[in-house]
Amino acid sequence: MSYSMTPIAPVQELSINSVRLGAVRSFSEQTVGVPIPVHAIGQSLPIGVVRSVAHYEVRVSRLLTDKRVFSETLSPHQLHGFTLLISGGGRQICFAGCEFISLSVRYELGVGTVEEAVIYAAARSELS
Repeated sequence: MSYSMTPIAPVQELSINSVRLGAVRSFSEQTVGVPIPVHAIGQSLPIGVVRSVAHYEVRVSRLLTDKRVFSETLSPHQLHGFTLLISGGGRQICFAGCEFISLSVRYELGVGTVEEAVIYAAARSELS
């Protein structure tokens, strides 16, 4: 008898406002900051650049939200100013002041899957 083994990526769990929602296949984050040019009177070119406040864009792909596995649910369409926690592989990344930029959800046989969500976050911290 022979067996074949398929490697499985480490599970990353996602929580919103301390409610465990599901397992995430992948996520990416991007820090976005827009520099502000400083002009002097009579100068056409900027004489310097001031750092602006950075924000974060988090892209979550394939979030499984099966009610049989994860008992608590939230409707993502009604969330504003929420906290997002992604944990797994010994890391916990917390995003605060979150708003959805875009959200794509698919339902199959009672299992909801967020295909992709793009989330704006005002702050980011990493917990250990």
